[in-house]
Amino acid sequence: MEPATETKLSEEKLLPEMAAPKKRKIASECRRFQTRWENEYFFKEINRKCVCLIYNEDVAVMKEYNVRWHYETKHQSYTSYTGAERTQKVKQMADSLQANKIQENATTASYEVAKLIAQHGKPFSDGDFIKQCLIKVTEIMCPEKVPDFNNVSLSRNTVVHDFSVVEKQIKLFSTPFLVDAEEVEESLQLELIEMQCDDSLKSQHQLLSLPEFYQSLDNAKFPLMRRPAKRMMSLFDSTYICEQTFSLLNQNKSRLRTRMTDSHLCEVLRVSTTKLSPDMSAILQSKGQHHCSH
Repeated sequence: MEPATETKLSEEKLLPEMAAPKKRKIASECRRFQTRWENEYFFKEINRKCVCLIYNEDVAVMKEYNVRWHYETKHQSYTSYTGAERTQKVKQMADSLQANKIQENATTASYEVAKLIAQHGKPFSDGDFIKQCLIKVTEIMCPEKVPDFNNVSLSRNTVVHDFSVVEKQIKLFSTPFLVDAEEVEESLQLELIEMQCDDSLKSQHQLLSLPEFYQSLDNAKFPLMRRPAKRMMSLFDSTYICEQTFSLLNQNKSRLRTRMTDSHLCEVLRVSTTKLSPDMSAILQSKGQHHCSH
């Protein structure tokens, strides 16, 4: 083979390698939170995320350019804090964010326990007993966590309130035309009113099953109603579920539970028979504040 031909073949083999450079991977760049970002940009690392202490937002990639851009474009007014005053402000915000996170976790735990109480047909007052058990176990296993468990509210009144919150969310998506628009989240009110004013949609709701009805909605007009409906529909589509509901009715509405009202019973049955889990994150975001322990 002639030397010119060999050179040409070698160049052809090298071309694909040169033409397709390897893509950078974020994981391979070892991007880590820098402690100095706390004072410089009001950011803190929480659960491996770079979180803004002012807006409680996290940046997509843990990179100083992103953190600096967020600070300079949104928080220019905080440049007035300097020295010890700036350090104290950062500490104050970090402590406040941590306290809010603990209370949010406590409220989420309360909702989850209330759901389990409903699903197993237990009295509302069992919440206090469950909390006592949790605290006793915590005192033995991890005493430093006892204050966090004390923040979990499981009193009878709280459990009843939690049932109402979950029941309303399920009711909205199972019977949207019977719900008062003023009682739902503000972000859903306009879409719900538009849906209730459409006679053709009312007819479709009566003729179609819930999955078919929400699937037929125009995603451009009703995006907020369609999104959570995928998880929040409660369908009684078999004899077994109907029999299960009557069984739960007899179990909950007994002579030993004289304080059970029809409204509470309806909420308990709806929560205990649905196969779908309520969107706890959406419920928490819709609340003005997390309930305190009592």
